[in-house]
Amino acid sequence: MSEPSAGPSTGVTDEEVAGAVEAPPATAITDEAMAPSLLRSSAVVAMGTAMSRLTGFGRLFATAYALNFARLTDAYTQANTAPNIVYELLLGGVLSATLVPVFVRHRDEDDDDGTSAVVSVTAVLLVAITVIGLLAAPVVVRLLTIGVPDRVAGDQREVATALLRWFMPQMFFYGLTALFTALLNARRRFAAPAFAPVLNNLVVMAVLFALPHLAGGQTPTLSQVRDDPLLLAVLGFGTTAGIIAMTLC
Repeated sequence: MSEPSAGPSTGVTDEEVAGAVEAPPATAITDEAMAPSLLRSSAVVAMGTAMSRLTGFGRLFATAYALNFARLTDAYTQANTAPNIVYELLLGGVLSATLVPVFVRHRDEDDDDGTSAVVSVTAVLLVAITVIGLLAAPVVVRLLTIGVPDRVAGDQREVATALLRWFMPQMFFYGLTALFTALLNARRRFAAPAFAPVLNNLVVMAVLFALPHLAGGQTPTLSQVRDDPLLLAVLGFGTTAGIIAMTLC
């Protein structure tokens, strides 16, 4: 006599069930397969970061070489730091914290329209912040020199304000850099974001080393930069050109 059936027959043997349970999905990526890729990506990022630090040291040396007058150095540093401060306060943290997971989700869902919408809205927002920064340049410089007496800071504020108007567009390109970095990272592309700051440092170093030659073979003073539109434009646009080169890279 045959034994009673435990349930309705499905036509699937025990061997087939076991095979279905044990076999991994065809698209599964094991830790062993990801390890070499992760190692290569980490090595690329580490190398890019190291080169960025080395060229950053060279940039500091170039700044000391080209701008060794204290008041001119202060004006340049204040103006060059301000876009970073404004950008980070208004948008930098938001972009860094949210864009990568958003783009990864869009990629997984094949949602190109969603990615395009994020890029478009971010670009418009960056333009608006940059325009506001240009208009607010005198106020920003005044805040950065609030503890300096007017008789001392007059020329310094004038030069810093003029330079800041050259530097404020950096916020737009910083934002695009964060946007493009997030897009690349979502696609597991890490080389360009890692090495791009190196190009920025090299461009600014070239500008700073050339500045004394444009100033008649001597280190330019604060009053000389204030009264010479060419020196002011080279120093201002040359520094911003480094950020533009980084973004394009």
